[in-house]
Amino acid sequence: MIRLKNFLSALLLCFLVFSAHHSYAQPIRDALSSFQALESGDLILADFYATLALESPELLGADRAAVYSYRGDARRRMGRFEEAILDYNLAIEMGLPTLFLAKVYNN
Repeated sequence: MIRLKNFLSALLLCFLVFSAHHSYAQPIRDALSSFQALESGDLILADFYATLALESPELLGADRAAVYSYRGDARRRMGRFEEAILDYNLAIEMGLPTLFLAKVYNN
């Protein structure tokens, strides 16, 4: 009985770890899909995936800033300039890495 209880506890722990990892992995996959759609020129899909990634509270720091930048790029290219400016400002405020700041300011 104790072995079964230990096994079930270990199984539950594995499930919780997997769930936490999986929940963080999904916004990263959405962010990557946004970047890929942006690169291929599918701006609507890029906007969709970026918005999906940004809805996740697990996406933090430079990752979140980069996704705001992707969404800003998509929106700028669609002519949605006010929304693009808001996204670019959020990317800058969140601490977009210096390497990308010049591009964001230029856009």
